[in-house]
Amino acid sequence: MVAVSGCQLPTWTVFKEKVPEPIVKSDDAKEVERQAADLIARKIEEPKELKPVAVKLSESLGVPNKPLRNDNLEAAAEKAVDAINSELVEVQEKRVELNEQLAKNSGKAIEGTGYNLFGFSMSLSMIVLAVLFVMFPPLAMIAWKVFSGVAGALKATVSGINDYVKANPDQADRLKSSLKGKHDAAHKAIISKIKAKQ
Repeated sequence: MVAVSGCQLPTWTVFKEKVPEPIVKSDDAKEVERQAADLIARKIEEPKELKPVAVKLSESLGVPNKPLRNDNLEAAAEKAVDAINSELVEVQEKRVELNEQLAKNSGKAIEGTGYNLFGFSMSLSMIVLAVLFVMFPPLAMIAWKVFSGVAGALKATVSGINDYVKANPDQADRLKSSLKGKHDAAHKAIISKIKAKQ
């Protein structure tokens, strides 16, 4: 009855995976970009049309905490390129790892999302039903008949599936995996109880 009313049985899950963190630029990566843009904005002279573009790009990224020294322009440029390449490699590795996790968990429900239809409102629904059954006794008889009919249909369905599995053992695994993906914990608990009584 608990399972039919929509309440979930307690579960104990171990090694549960977490939703992966988004890939964001680290503070170091942002600093590297600011340094490179600042270096270009300070040093570019030709073509003149690109000077304001470089300056605006540098302003949009912000002032670097530690600007690259331009005593040796070649060394400063090389340092900027190496730092940017290093950050690109790190982001690419994180992206590959994230895509692997997403592919592995694709299509799975995310715990903590959605709306529980049988949460807070469940107790209120039960109270309203109890009041209706007391005020209108025939409703209780109708509800019992509906419940009995559903229970009978479930028993017949489980029995039919068991007979089919026994008659077609080569199809059993495919049928079980198909049904397993369509049932939640409450459904599985009901089916287990029915099987135990057969």
